[in-house]
Amino acid sequence: MKKFYTRIALPLLLTLLFFSHSKAQLTLTAAFDGPLSGGIPKGIEIYVSEDISDLSIYGVGSANNGGGSDGQEFTFPSVSATSGTYIYVASESTAFTSYFGFAPDYTSGSMAINGDDAIELFQNGTVIDVFGDINVDGNGTPWEYLDGWAYRLSETGPDGSIFSLGNWTFSGANALDGCPDNATCASVIPLGTYTPPVPTPIEVTITLDSETLCDDSSEGTLTASVTGGTPDYTYAWSTGGTTATITGLVQGFYIVTVTDNTGSTGTASATVIGPTSISASGSSTENTGA
Repeated sequence: MKKFYTRIALPLLLTLLFFSHSKAQLTLTAAFDGPLSGGIPKGIEIYVSEDISDLSIYGVGSANNGGGSDGQEFTFPSVSATSGTYIYVASESTAFTSYFGFAPDYTSGSMAINGDDAIELFQNGTVIDVFGDINVDGNGTPWEYLDGWAYRLSETGPDGSIFSLGNWTFSGANALDGCPDNATCASVIPLGTYTPPVPTPIEVTITLDSETLCDDSSEGTLTASVTGGTPDYTYAWSTGGTTATITGLVQGFYIVTVTDNTGSTGTASATVIGPTSISASGSSTENTGA
């Protein structure tokens, strides 16, 4: 005879999934248009948030005068980069070194930017951060940096392909006029002062809730609840389900991977043993993005 068990609601705890890791290991933190003859130095600062074994998966490009993206115009070489350091890309080296007191890491014609040009940062050909609106000439806009600079606020970014004006601070146009170097200028470009966001662990709870579940039925329901990380979240269950709740389950093993808006991930699992019991376990997944 078939056995039936009625009205079972079993809260299953699963609270693992630490380590919030973003796919983007670089963040665009500064753009500047200098006051020296010829409007130099011109360039950008990029913050390295994680160790990178191969920098060549990243690159930059400028979007000039509101003309839209020109794509990736400069690709970094196949070298490593160390977490907590900064990368400087300039249009040339001599004036940059004179103004800041150190040489840029790389030079590229793509960084011959004026104070109305947007900047894009790429990973594997996809925009992961942006300064300015690529479809708008920055002249006269709040983000104009003609003969001036823009610097990212700490604990913000990267912002993907959508420019977030509120994540930046600005010198205002012509703030660098007459300055011989950064150290003595009344409007110092605050290079090297960015602090990255503090990673927020993702925690997941899996619960089993079934109105009626018999030994050979397929009426089980599992729900994954998420705290921490950065909304919105996506779900990938071992059943192929892509929502927080999956239904129609038989006894067996189920696993869910949750990804937040920054690309941070975590994995949790549960085994439905029978109508009155469930076994849960969890693990954390580090997403290095490399």
